[in-house]
Amino acid sequence: MKTLKAKTLITLMAIITLGIASNNLHNNESVEIKTDKTDKAKIKSVVNTYVLGGDQQSVSQLESVMHDNYRVIINDLNEGIIKELDKSTYLGFIEKKAFGGEERKIEIESISISNEVNSIVVLKMTSNKAIFHSQFSLVKVDSKWWIIQDLVQMEIK
Repeated sequence: MKTLKAKTLITLMAIITLGIASNNLHNNESVEIKTDKTDKAKIKSVVNTYVLGGDQQSVSQLESVMHDNYRVIINDLNEGIIKELDKSTYLGFIEKKAFGGEERKIEIESISISNEVNSIVVLKMTSNKAIFHSQFSLVKVDSKWWIIQDLVQMEIK
């Protein structure tokens, strides 16, 4: 009889523990979903600022969303080479009006967030002259999202 009571007690404790864990899991999921939506909105804002900064050739606008370790990787299918530019080189091209200056339409295809501090944004930007297929890598530092890398492939129209 004592064994049956002990087993029953253990079973009840397990059920209660699972119920509490399940409730906590559901509560955490709703927090994650809310945080995820908030972060996605912030990420979209950063991406829009970056694209507008390029379109308007605004170094200050770009700097406001570019991480110090930013780089752009250009997969140039026309020339068959891959080019890497660091932040200062990229901004130099913007400042000299060698890059940007053409309005682009943005289509965000996906945003994924990992561990609440890393994000990948897949997007397509279309101008009158070219189509840009990009994957932005973002990092969250002190509650602010920064673009740390732009992996881009450009198609000339």
